[in-house]
Amino acid sequence: MKVRINLENRVQKVLYSVFNFGPKTKPTVKPDVTYIACPYCGDSKKDLNKKRFTIYWEKGTCYCYNCQKFKRINNFLHDFKEELSYEETHWIQANAYKKIFSDVKSDTIFDDQEDFKHLLKYSIKISDLNRVMGCQTTPEDHEYLNSRHLGRFHEEFSEYYPKFGPFKDNLIIMNKIDPNRVIGITIRDNRPNTKNKYFIYTLEKIYEKFFPERYRLFKNEGIDLSKYNKISYYYGFFDLDFNKPITVFEGPIDRLFHSNSVAISSLWRDYSFFKQLDNVRFFFDDDKVAKSHTIKLLKDKKEVFLWSKFKAENKLKNKKIKDMNDLIITSFNDKKPYFKNTADYFSNDILDIMKI
Repeated sequence: MKVRINLENRVQKVLYSVFNFGPKTKPTVKPDVTYIACPYCGDSKKDLNKKRFTIYWEKGTCYCYNCQKFKRINNFLHDFKEELSYEETHWIQANAYKKIFSDVKSDTIFDDQEDFKHLLKYSIKISDLNRVMGCQTTPEDHEYLNSRHLGRFHEEFSEYYPKFGPFKDNLIIMNKIDPNRVIGITIRDNRPNTKNKYFIYTLEKIYEKFFPERYRLFKNEGIDLSKYNKISYYYGFFDLDFNKPITVFEGPIDRLFHSNSVAISSLWRDYSFFKQLDNVRFFFDDDKVAKSHTIKLLKDKKEVFLWSKFKAENKLKNKKIKDMNDLIITSFNDKKPYFKNTADYFSNDILDIMKI
């Protein structure tokens, strides 16, 4: 309860900073929720008592019923410069995931809630990672980001290697457990004509490569970081609202273009956790390997994206589009909102197997 009070105080500080001690700074506090005027949109200008930004403490989420802003509680507070302690972050996220993990097989990601607590403890500060890797802030006019229309997600690619070293100017995509800590990274090699474009590091591999002394210490203490390999591959997992439809992509870049989505890093990874959820749909690439996975999912009556039907009806059969990012680029180049139509092309009907 002490942590909840501390968090309520942080919310109050946000309100004071945004609304200058006016009438909108008074929250309505209830056992499971807190109602406040939305710090993002300002809420109603006509009725100063409006409080449509709702903080759901048990879910670990916030939602404004005026501007539709959705945030994890820790991300919301981070937006307004309130950096949470380890105890506060753990309290929010442990509450939010307790029900989720009790509804599925316990060994899918964590053995128990203590494993989640340890994962947060062993996660790596982004500032430490930047220091040992020599990262610098990615410029907004970064050539690759602009070529892929990724500039809008500048914060997701906030660091990159400088113009020297073995990974010069490569993008780093971070798998964050909270705004300041990571449990995995993907390095995108931007050099032309390279065979392997992506290098994926789990939490264990990050320690082994960039923090070898700490890694040896963990080994000597019998701490097994490999148990977190699976969750290290799930990019965007800790930003999901499990009460809404979830879209599963292969790559961490593709997921950025779709709300409430997660990436599994590769189809070679174990994504059985998501197969157990009722409100999930799969948006895999348009290639041979992905089609085989999509067909299996459709046979299991899972919602999948129908690439062939989508391309045929939108007259895109002759376009080189294999994933969501390609579709975004084509939409911009053709000045047509193809990507906005994707929601109409999911199906769990086995009769649609030829439309994949």
